[in-house]
Amino acid sequence: MNTSGVITGTNTTASTSSATGAVIVAGGVGIAKDSHINSQRIGVGLLQDTTNLAVGANALAATITGGINNTAIGSGCGSGITSGSQNTFLGYAVGTLVTTGAGNCSIGYASLNQNTVGSYNTAMGYGALEDTTGSNNTAVGIAALGNITTGALNTAIGREAGCFQADGTTALTTANNSVYLGRDTRGTQSDSNSVVIGYQAIGLGANTTVIGTSATTSAKVWGAVTAAGTLTADAYILSSSGIQAKTASYTLVAADNGKVITMNVASANTLTVPASLAVGFNCTIIQIGAGQTTITASGTTLNSVSAFLKISAQHGSASIISYASNVYNVAGSLSA
Repeated sequence: MNTSGVITGTNTTASTSSATGAVIVAGGVGIAKDSHINSQRIGVGLLQDTTNLAVGANALAATITGGINNTAIGSGCGSGITSGSQNTFLGYAVGTLVTTGAGNCSIGYASLNQNTVGSYNTAMGYGALEDTTGSNNTAVGIAALGNITTGALNTAIGREAGCFQADGTTALTTANNSVYLGRDTRGTQSDSNSVVIGYQAIGLGANTTVIGTSATTSAKVWGAVTAAGTLTADAYILSSSGIQAKTASYTLVAADNGKVITMNVASANTLTVPASLAVGFNCTIIQIGAGQTTITASGTTLNSVSAFLKISAQHGSASIISYASNVYNVAGSLSA
């Protein structure tokens, strides 16, 4: 059938399958323009470029000035795009104000809703990155980075992650280059290279890392931990693995750093400090047995008060600390 006019049908039978309804077509249907089904647009939108896909009322509804390769599925999705390209929007009112922004991917009601020119943002979840106008943010979770406006290059995972400042109600808007992992992780407006991990953990500002909260009672890190800066702790607890029991003369090794060495020997014995241990190496020696322990050097310099290097009696102790390459201070209950 060929026609140049409008075809109007009066049958109002609702379709429940491909074989029911007011119009049934056995073959395929070729349609050159966008179609509207039950008020929902299906086609390329007003962008009028066949690389775009629009599904939903007012999806890709702005007049195009160059935007290509956009996909908008949901009412109002990408309705403001003009020259923005390579955007993907899925859900109600997703990316509605984006005009020239490119490379954005947003899934979830009102996610990336206020963005206009920001590019390369990824938002997944109800209200994720809802207020952002920045670029290169990644947010996964309900309202994750939901208040960020001009902030860029942030990553947040978890409900309301990176959404608020310390009080839990003031919006976090300008953080940059920061990471928020966990529900309701919070930051500061000065955040840059800030890392905040754990439920309701609160960041300390630029160039800081926070793991957990004051409610955290214990933490375990497997493997060696190296601190390049100052290490501050409210308390120091030595585990049983930090105590090394020896029953004969012994030479220190790098793995003894920070440990307690007990010398349980019945006769006189030696504790040797060898060369090549790192500057900062330290340990504590306790003479458990009756045999006197003498601390000796091997390619190292041992400095102590009055040059005493023998633990004075059973149950006495001495600390050994390297403060320069192969140079050590020995202090404690020592005798000649």
